[in-house]
Amino acid sequence: MLLLVVSLHPIPALASAHDSELTDLIDGCRSAVSGADPRPCDLLIAELEGSTDAVTEPSDVEALAHALSNRSLVFVRAGDHEAARNDLDRALALLPVTGILLNRAYLELMDRRPAAALTDLDEILKTPQPPAIDRLARYNRALALTALGDVAGADAELRRLGEPPEISPDLAPLPPPVPGNSAATGIPDR
Repeated sequence: MLLLVVSLHPIPALASAHDSELTDLIDGCRSAVSGADPRPCDLLIAELEGSTDAVTEPSDVEALAHALSNRSLVFVRAGDHEAARNDLDRALALLPVTGILLNRAYLELMDRRPAAALTDLDEILKTPQPPAIDRLARYNRALALTALGDVAGADAELRRLGEPPEISPDLAPLPPPVPGNSAATGIPDR
């Protein structure tokens, strides 16, 4: 079974945030993840990108990366995986952090691209992670290895894991946008 959990990113306070309108846009993008309407994140992204020719303040770069990652979750929910991948690739170019890599690995598993998922998951596991993230990455890594036919590798990963990961407060469940499951891999059919 694919653990359909992705990282929901808190959007940080912005260096450019001096009014309640921008705060409302941040709140709207955070809330958009639970639905299928990307417009609240579109508005925040447009505001961040439109405030200057280039987003340069570190907090604004971080906010833009997290807004893109959050919008990608909305796109996944709506079944637009290409738009989701574009947002995740842009977010990672701005801010290569674990949560965004985890989201892209999730998308790669959804799209039956286990080798690409494995690349992101291996990158995550190169450095020590908090227990919840480590367990989630290892669980999804076992799924990717199974899909690639490496049952022994998947078994070894699951033995390292122990029990399936628990959902922590900073992770949000996301139902699969396409019904069906492959009995062999647990990766939802496309």
